[in-house]
Amino acid sequence: MISFGQMMGMRKRDPFEQFFKSVQMPDGSTTFERRLEITPGQSLQQAQQDLKPVTKEAADIFKEKTGKAYTGAVLKEPEPEPEPEKETLGKSESALSRRERLRRRKDASFQFAAMQKQGGKAQSGV
Repeated sequence: MISFGQMMGMRKRDPFEQFFKSVQMPDGSTTFERRLEITPGQSLQQAQQDLKPVTKEAADIFKEKTGKAYTGAVLKEPEPEPEPEKETLGKSESALSRRERLRRRKDASFQFAAMQKQGGKAQSGV
């Protein structure tokens, strides 16, 4: 059997509720405060210094509910790294026309033969 506390832990929390809590003021109005996580042996000042930045989504919800922008630290979303284009010999050759591929191969074979006649070492696949 699942307890109520376990059910609350399984339910996905609202990003706004994760970082802020509503506080009822004596005049009847409701304001929102930042939630503090105080570990045993930690003072209130230390807990306020160790506040983690809020998500962009929570800051946007704060602005919607209060009408004022959140002035604390907001997490920056990492920018996706651009993927470098990979070009292989097979791809570049396949893009050429058949006639152009044959001409390049013929030129390469003539260069190889010319180097052999000069007595130099041609680059082989070894």
